[in-house]
Amino acid sequence: MGGSRVLDFSDRATHGMARWINGAGIAVLAAMMTLTAADVCLRYIFNRPIMGAYELNEFMMAVFVGFSLAYTAIHKEHVGIEFLVARLSPSGRAVSAAVSCLLSIGILAVISIPQYSTYVNRAKIARAKAELKNIHKGEQCIIMAIGPSLNKVDLSLIKKH
Repeated sequence: MGGSRVLDFSDRATHGMARWINGAGIAVLAAMMTLTAADVCLRYIFNRPIMGAYELNEFMMAVFVGFSLAYTAIHKEHVGIEFLVARLSPSGRAVSAAVSCLLSIGILAVISIPQYSTYVNRAKIARAKAELKNIHKGEQCIIMAIGPSLNKVDLSLIKKH
């Protein structure tokens, strides 16, 4: 019974924190939209953009996404465009979900395939380096620097190498 109370309390506290964090994310989104509108107006009307607005918008977008994730995770939902999907019939929603899923898989493939080829190339390079490792172990090595100081050095000592 006591464990149930603790779980209920932690559940309520988590939901409450998620709501507050989501509210902060919405405030950041509103600030981001205001900043973008002001930047566009100043850029095109007065030819005076807000310096650093692009970078600030990127940062604010990251904050907004991070703050919104907790809320969507707690409610076991995802971010969607409900005003379009809500107008579809149930079969239309199913088609929309299938198309969305296929597009997501396609985008994942477009991103993942080049990464996989990069991984394969790096693995080949690592194997080639491993084959070359210690290839001259136990042999003598001379490291020579090239520059004006080399003129004053007697190189006859390394002639046999």
